[in-house]
Amino acid sequence: MLFETQNFLIKDVDTNSTLTYKEPESIYDMCWYPFMNSNDPSSCCFAVSSKDQPIHLWDAYNGSLRASYALIDHRERFVAPNSLCFTPDGTKILCGYFNSLAYFDVLTPGSDYTHIPLIASRKSIDGQKGIVSALSVCQTRGLIAVGTYSKTIFLYDMETFEPVLMLPEFQSGLTQIEFSHDGNFLFTASRCDDSIKVWDLRNCDEPLLEFPRKGMINQRLYFQLTSNYLITGDTEGTVSFYDINCLEPGRMVNKEIGRDSIPAAKLFGDLLVTCQGSRCFEDEEVEKNISMWTIKNINFE
Repeated sequence: MLFETQNFLIKDVDTNSTLTYKEPESIYDMCWYPFMNSNDPSSCCFAVSSKDQPIHLWDAYNGSLRASYALIDHRERFVAPNSLCFTPDGTKILCGYFNSLAYFDVLTPGSDYTHIPLIASRKSIDGQKGIVSALSVCQTRGLIAVGTYSKTIFLYDMETFEPVLMLPEFQSGLTQIEFSHDGNFLFTASRCDDSIKVWDLRNCDEPLLEFPRKGMINQRLYFQLTSNYLITGDTEGTVSFYDINCLEPGRMVNKEIGRDSIPAAKLFGDLLVTCQGSRCFEDEEVEKNISMWTIKNINFE
């Protein structure tokens, strides 16, 4: 059903940035420390991966660089991970790049890391090949989900890094994967795909269900998974909320907030933050902005 428009009200906020962080090259990925708490400045930090640079751990309070973690190849060049995530306990940074995983101990900056090859050799027909484009960790089940631009998802044991499950091949490269809070389901998004798929890890021969969204674009369209909702933007400027407690794709509310793609929409309490914009030619008129909305309630029929 469509919710009443007064449920979403634009919030008057100061749009000037508090701090600006400058990386030398294009940014590939970033992730917040999982125990980030604004009341504890020591926990306010995030990791960033950018082209041909070490991973940088930035302080979110004063803008200083706390630490650097360097992946170095056989030619002694920096390797920038295409995907990053902290482990749920916050002790390690997990990185994904071409045919490989690696992890750093957060308390040990520098180039001391553990490398996990996903294939035995470049000519090997076994294993998971390609650029690792998406990562998700499930502490309760001891699993790491790894997605690639080569259209595959493997699940690995967190202790041994041995593959324990492989999902059917996708039609396009993966852009995001997230475990459900109980660890029984995996939510996946991929390039040029008009749905977010849900997989029951107890029987993953085919998707359990699909949540529709307009997504025929190579741009990443992130979704957020909370204990109650799946929240996502699409290519037509619409934000959708799905009730995941009943796992029925028909139970949804949506709101059109613009005309261009919404690559990210995040809910913080009763505040929804949306990012809007896409790559375009200079003579095209498109919306590029970050907006904040207050939400009174979300009612499903």
